[in-house]
Amino acid sequence: MKINLESPFIQYVNTVISYAALNILFLLLCVPVVTAGPALTALYAVLLMEADRDYERIYRNFFKYFRKLFVKGLVLELITAGLSAVLIFGMTDLLTGIITVLLAVVLFELLATMQYAIAMIARQDTSVRTAVRSGLHVATSHPFWSLLFVGMDAAAVILVYQFKAARIFMIFIGVAFIVFCKSWLLLQMQKRYDPQAQVATAVSPGIGKDGRTE
Repeated sequence: MKINLESPFIQYVNTVISYAALNILFLLLCVPVVTAGPALTALYAVLLMEADRDYERIYRNFFKYFRKLFVKGLVLELITAGLSAVLIFGMTDLLTGIITVLLAVVLFELLATMQYAIAMIARQDTSVRTAVRSGLHVATSHPFWSLLFVGMDAAAVILVYQFKAARIFMIFIGVAFIVFCKSWLLLQMQKRYDPQAQVATAVSPGIGKDGRTE
């Protein structure tokens, strides 16, 4: 019996296997901790292309972007980790009051900003300063999308904490699946706010094609 390698079922199986391998590879690169930021940036770079139907060799491109965007991914990781630690420490120290609420809002904006910044660097390889500034603009001007992106991460953390099946899912394919979903949503932002721009450019209508804020 001859197997049709171009059949939808075979293509689906190949996609699942590729995403599972990419997910495990990403988690392995996160073990040293300092490489988590660059690994996440590379994951976004690959899956933004996938979501845009720009199919290329996943693994080769993943390592290419991991090396190319290593420094910028590391800088974003250090900024996110440092500021998050300060905000969370302040929230747990104060426990109650309006200041705690304000710190929680700032933490939310920080996480949303950094997600947009990572996507922009992954897509355009723009500077960290431009990516963070533009990411902050998007996070504050599009609260619904920001809430959706951060909410996906929060839901994943809660499910992993509560259910063993969720932990298994995250280990084998979950992270890649979530990043792909976010990449697809970024494309929807492009179509809605700036159909002629590239994905990362279109994340913020105020960013030019050269990656500079207009």
